Amino acid sequence: MSIEAPPTLQELTMQILLRNQALVVSSVDSLPQALFLQFFKEAFAYKSTEILKAMVQAWPFPCLPLGALMKTRDLKDLEVALDLINMLWRQKVHPRRCKLQVVDLRNEQQDVWSLGYMAMAHACSAKDMTEQGAAYPGAGMVAKKPVKVFVDICIQEKDDVLKDKFLARLLRWAKKRKHLGKLYCENLQMNMPHVWENKGTYLILNVLQVMQLNYIQELHVVHYWNRDTTNTLVRYVGRMQNLRVFSFSCVSAKDYTSPSLNEWYSSMYSAQLRKLTKLRELRLYDVFFLYGKLHKILRSQTPLESLSLGSTPLKLSDWMHLSQCPSTSQLKYLHLQDCRLEDLSLELLGALLKRVAGTLESLLLEECVITDSQLDAILPALSCCSQLTLFSFFGNHISMAALENLLRHTARLSQLRLARYPAPLESYRCGWGHLDNESFAQVQVKLRQVLRDIRPPHEVQIGSSSLEAPPQDSGQRGCLSMSSPTGPMSPYPLK
Repeated sequence: MSIEAPPTLQELTMQILLRNQALVVSSVDSLPQALFLQFFKEAFAYKSTEILKAMVQAWPFPCLPLGALMKTRDLKDLEVALDLINMLWRQKVHPRRCKLQVVDLRNEQQDVWSLGYMAMAHACSAKDMTEQGAAYPGAGMVAKKPVKVFVDICIQEKDDVLKDKFLARLLRWAKKRKHLGKLYCENLQMNMPHVWENKGTYLILNVLQVMQLNYIQELHVVHYWNRDTTNTLVRYVGRMQNLRVFSFSCVSAKDYTSPSLNEWYSSMYSAQLRKLTKLRELRLYDVFFLYGKLHKILRSQTPLESLSLGSTPLKLSDWMHLSQCPSTSQLKYLHLQDCRLEDLSLELLGALLKRVAGTLESLLLEECVITDSQLDAILPALSCCSQLTLFSFFGNHISMAALENLLRHTARLSQLRLARYPAPLESYRCGWGHLDNESFAQVQVKLRQVLRDIRPPHEVQIGSSSLEAPPQDSGQRGCLSMSSPTGPMSPYPLK
């Protein structure tokens, strides 16, 4: 039978003070530093709003990380936090001793409240702060702008997302007070399921109208966007002047009305996206509006760090622009997935690889239907990519001879950690996609001998389908994996 330890003197003191709010409010300035943070934490847990309001007035740091105290999606905790912000926003002046400029509702740094006064001081000094208020002609008071409110907005893919009471309450509160100040969200994620796509415009407006658009640095938008929701979103995206990461998917031409209207929308979207002059990462999947418009979107002189395109048709003029524009001169990550290139001469892709040979770290050319003759056009440039750590050529249609040639070229890349290749055409019967186990077994014997000869200093994976699945799952799948001679290496994460 266990016996609970009796409460400490400090715990007893806090319990007594929490029952006497008037005493605490009048003596909050006298609380010692060692007790201040712990008492604030206890007052928040007990929802002692009057005590919290007094302590906020005397908060000794520029930032108050309330999100670290809030239980996930807890409406009661949210109401307490919003009451404190309401109090701060209603004040036209505040005590000179109050340093508070940011209320952080993000669920970060959960341990900062338990690490002590100095840890809190360090964590809060690293936040993005507002400008100091101007002097106010009253003793001990200063004029101020409303405190910034940092939040996380992540709309998950689920049918009842519009019934999310936590998000709905936060947005209602912000909408009523957007004349006082807007919400600051650094990473905005909107995963829109098709089951309620017709309501998407309503949700987009409710979210973006209360956001400080210039503060958003990452925007991730996925799933089943129709014309109305896309039109609404893109007009706001053009105003996100500091956006550094933009990920957007699932806007196919079949969701629109006619080729002529598609052309009009493409022009409108590109006109908005070209305003994003600080982009460092651009990821577009299954979108129609890039076709012939890439030169308008990638007009910035700021070099991209990462470019990912998937299931996205491009014209010859787009490829010419990619190989020459300043935006692609220093790429670290170039990911092309399901971009059918069978009818394209790959000299332009080779020219792009040659330009970025000194910076490129990750290259994915997956499911692009690249053939033997096309591969020859990029091998010289690929051999020069000295910084490459990840290379994937998975899903392309090449012969055993072409695969062996590719393996010998990539074996020279000293920084390469993981390389992924398709099973050669000799592994299949009755067309691409139908792996013949007997044929693949014979191919494996030859490949093992090739790998023993060239001894690549990195992990090599050769398979017929997604390498994420174990090869024994299906008779239609196969995978040959060989590690460095010095031992197996950990998989390199795909960016």
